[in-house]
Amino acid sequence: MPLSKLFTGLVVLAAVFGLTALAVLGFTAREVDRLGAEQLRAHQVARDVSSMLALTHEYILHGEERAEQQWRKRYATLMQSLDVGGPASDSRVTRADLHDALQVLPELFNGLVGVSTSGQRDLLTRKRSELLVDRLLTETQAISEAAFQWESQATEARAVIERRLITAAISLPALLSLAFTGAAWLLARRVLKPIGAIQNATAIAAAGNLAVRCNSSARDEVGDLARGFDHMANELQSRTQSIQAAEAFLRNITDNLPVRIAYVDSELRYRFVNRRHCERFSCAREEIIGRTFSEFDGQAADPKVESQAAAALAGEKSTLEFTEAIIGRSACIERSLVPDVAADGTVKGFFSTDVDITERRRQRAEVERALEEKEVLLSEVHHRVKNNLQVISSLLQLQSRTIESPETRELFADSQNRIRSMALIHEKLYQSHDFAQVDFADYVQSLVRMLEASQGGGRGSASIQVRAVPMAIDIDRAIPAGLILNELVSNCFKHGFPDGRTGHIDVTLHAHNGDQATLAVKDDGAGVPTGFDPASTDSLGLQLVHMLADQLGGSLSFEHARGFSCELVFATRKLPSKVSRQRDWQPS
Repeated sequence: MPLSKLFTGLVVLAAVFGLTALAVLGFTAREVDRLGAEQLRAHQVARDVSSMLALTHEYILHGEERAEQQWRKRYATLMQSLDVGGPASDSRVTRADLHDALQVLPELFNGLVGVSTSGQRDLLTRKRSELLVDRLLTETQAISEAAFQWESQATEARAVIERRLITAAISLPALLSLAFTGAAWLLARRVLKPIGAIQNATAIAAAGNLAVRCNSSARDEVGDLARGFDHMANELQSRTQSIQAAEAFLRNITDNLPVRIAYVDSELRYRFVNRRHCERFSCAREEIIGRTFSEFDGQAADPKVESQAAAALAGEKSTLEFTEAIIGRSACIERSLVPDVAADGTVKGFFSTDVDITERRRQRAEVERALEEKEVLLSEVHHRVKNNLQVISSLLQLQSRTIESPETRELFADSQNRIRSMALIHEKLYQSHDFAQVDFADYVQSLVRMLEASQGGGRGSASIQVRAVPMAIDIDRAIPAGLILNELVSNCFKHGFPDGRTGHIDVTLHAHNGDQATLAVKDDGAGVPTGFDPASTDSLGLQLVHMLADQLGGSLSFEHARGFSCELVFATRKLPSKVSRQRDWQPS
C-alpha cells in the first residue's frame, strides 16, 4: 500500500478515534453534571418533605397558625422545585411520581385544618380527624421515603457514570499509547528502515562504490525512491565506465603523442600531464599532479616563461621557443600555451604543449639553404637568359646594318623589340626577390619607355602616357602580355603618326573583379584604312597579338572611331581550362 494512503488512513482513524473519545468524555461529563443536579434536587425534595412532615406533627400537636402557613409555604416551594428542573430521570422513582403523590397532601391537610377549626368535638369529628392525621402522616411519610429513594438512586447512578468516566480517562491514554506505538512501529518498519538503507547505500556510492544497490520490493513511495536510487546508480556506473574508458583512450592518445602535454590551473598547479612530461621530470604522474609550475619546470624562473604564463592566464594564446638540455644534447623546444576560458569569460587555467623542433629547425635550415642556392641559380639563369637575348638583339642589330632594304631593316627592328621585351621580363625577375612573379605595372612603364626611346627617323612625334596600377603577374602571363603590349605600342608609333604627324598614345593597366586585368593601348593618330579587319589581317604583329591573347585565355576588342584603340582583358591568377577568344570590332 502506498505510504500516502497508509498515513492518510492513520490520520483519519486517529481523528475519528479522538473525536469519538472526546464525544464520549463530553457526554459522560454532561451525564455526571445532570445526575449531580438531580441528586441535589432529590436531596432538596427529601429535606423539604421531611420538613413538611415535622410541620404536620407540629400542627397536629399545637394547631398553630404559624405551622399551617409554613407547611403551605414549604409545599409551594416543593412543588416549584419539582416543576423546574432538567429532563426526566430514568430512575425507578421519578419526579413525576413525587409530583402526583404530592397532589394529595393539600387536600388532606385542608381537611385536617377544617376539622381542627370547626370547633366540634364529637366522636365522629375526632374519628375523622384521626383518620385525616393518620392518612396525612402516612402519605407524607411515603413521599419522604420516595424522595430519599430518588436521592439514593440519583447518587447511585452518578457513581456509576463517574466510574465510567474514570475508566474512560484511564483507558483512552492507554489506547492512544498503543496506537502511537503501532504507528511508530509502522513508521520505523515502512519508512525509517528503508530510508536508512538508502542513506547507507548513498554513503557507499559517494565513497566510489557504484555497484551498491537497495533492491527494495516495497510498493510504496520509499520503494519507488529506492528503485530510483538503483536506476541512478546504474546510470552513474554506466556513465562512469564510459568516462573512464574515454579517459583511458584519451590518456593512451596523449601518452603516445611525440609532444609534452600538460594542463595548469589558475594557481599554476599541474592538473594533467602525459607520459612525456613524466619522463622529462623523471617522476610518476601522481608526484607531479598538484605541484606548482615553478617546482618542476626549470624554465619557470625565466622572465619570458613567466610573462607567457601570465599572458595565458589573462586569456591570450602565446608561443615561445627556448633551448633545453635533453639526454646530453641541446634541444630547441616550442611551447604553446592556450587559455582555458569558461563560459562566463573567466580563465580557469591553460593547456601547455612542448614540441621538440630541433629536427624541424635543422630541416628548415637545410631547406632555406637549398632555397637560397636555387634562388641564386634562378637569378643567374634569368641573368644569362637576359644576356643571351641581348646578344641576339645585338646580333640582329649588327646584321641589320648590312641590309640596304628599309622594309627588311624594319622587320629586324621589330624582332629586336620583341626580343628586348622578353629580355626585360628576365631583367625584372633578376632584380626581384620573387622569381615566380613580376610587378607588371613597373614592367609596362619600362617597356613603353624603351619602345619610346627606340622610335625615330621619319616618324611623327607622339607623346606617350602610362597609367598602370601595381599588380603581380607570373612569368607565364607576363611574357605574352608584354609581347602584346610591344606589338600594339609599336604599331601606334609606326602607323598612327605618318608624315611627321603629332599626337598622343595612352597605355592603361588596371585590375577588376579580383582576378581580372585590363591592358588598353589607344592613340589619336590616323587610324586604320577603310575596310581593315584586325581579325583577318596578314600583319604578323596583329596575328601575334591574337595568338598571344589565345595563350592568355583573354579577349580582345578594337575600336577606331578616333585613332586606334585595342583592349585586352585576361586573368591574372590562372588560365581557364577552355580558351575562348572574343574579338569585338567596331568600325566607324
